[in-house]
Amino acid sequence: MSLDTSFFASFISSVVAQKLVFRIRVSLLRDIHRLSGRYHGNAQVGETLYRLEQDVEHVAELSGDILPSTLQMVVVGVMVLVTMAVLN
Repeated sequence: MSLDTSFFASFISSVVAQKLVFRIRVSLLRDIHRLSGRYHGNAQVGETLYRLEQDVEHVAELSGDILPSTLQMVVVGVMVLVTMAVLN
């Protein structure tokens, strides 16, 4: 049962992270399209591309890996403390 739950949780986490990344990228692309021609003439192409790819991937990593692990540790810690209080 635990393996099924773990798989399901990682699957949901992955889907949520992918949707988050997609929404962020679409939002950034909309913002980039609203910028003036002067900005696009002066901006380096690699910098804009880096922002769209790498920075968004860092957000996805944070939301997909670190945040669920932190929440799991907090929940387990609270459950352990409650169990210790009940048994004491």
